[in-house]
Amino acid sequence: MSKDYVVPFELTELDGLSITAAWKAINPDGFLLPCIRLRIINSTYAHMFISYDGYYSHEFLDARDELEINFQTNSSPNNKKSMFSKGTIVYVKRGVDIPKGHSVKLIAYGTI
Repeated sequence: MSKDYVVPFELTELDGLSITAAWKAINPDGFLLPCIRLRIINSTYAHMFISYDGYYSHEFLDARDELEINFQTNSSPNNKKSMFSKGTIVYVKRGVDIPKGHSVKLIAYGTI
C-alpha cells in the first residue's frame, strides 16, 4: 500500500489583463517538485490555450471554466512514472476574446 500523500505544493496566479495572444508563463520558475496533478482555473471571460512547452497548444480552457489533469490514474503515486518533471513551466495565451479582469490560477499537486 502506498505511503505517499498527495498535497498541493504550488499556487500561482496570473492577472487576466496581462494575458495576450502570445505565450506567457503562469509559473515562470517551473515546478519546485515533480507534479502528479494539475488544476488550472480560468476566471476570466476569455478562452485560453495551455502549453507545456511554450510553442504548441496542448489544452483548451473555456472562459469561466477549470481543467484538472491527473497523471496517476493507472498507477500508484510512489512509482514516479506518470509525473510532470521538476522545472516544467506551464504557459497560457488567450483566444480571440479579450480578458475582462479576473485571473488564471495554477495549482500543482505532488507527493510527500
